[in-house]
Amino acid sequence: MSLQIFDLSPMQKYLHTTNDARQMQTALQRMSEKMFTTGSITTEVLQQTLPYELATFVTRLMQEHKVTGKDRVQLQSFLTSLTNAVNNLPVVALTLARPPQVTFLQNVQEWFLRSYNTLVLLDIAIDASLIAGGVISIKGKYYDYSLKTLLDSTQKPVEKK
Repeated sequence: MSLQIFDLSPMQKYLHTTNDARQMQTALQRMSEKMFTTGSITTEVLQQTLPYELATFVTRLMQEHKVTGKDRVQLQSFLTSLTNAVNNLPVVALTLARPPQVTFLQNVQEWFLRSYNTLVLLDIAIDASLIAGGVISIKGKYYDYSLKTLLDSTQKPVEKK
């Protein structure tokens, strides 16, 4: 089977963070293991092994790539290609003052999808010392939009009398 190219942008509802990607990879590994114990993968096995949205997405991808659940070699190649596609998604490190809500994560991903035409995974860290805002790091570039940095840069020394 030739190299498969996957458009993962529809997965932005499921894949927000690097943790989500690890969970997806674990689910795909379970699916691969089921394939070798049962001999095939059916829609029923997909729905029992994967979360609903992921099962629906994988089923659609299998149909688009004409992958049957009965050919082990073809299916293993498909699962490997899908796992590699997830592994190769760009990662944006995002340090925030407090844990984000899902809508915030979706908005950040939608911005990257619109601006750069690519799905990104967010690697979230929490640092309360930022006070508010956040720090973004991508491809070696660092952008600090925290309130702490703003306050530090505008702070004037206090004179003693």
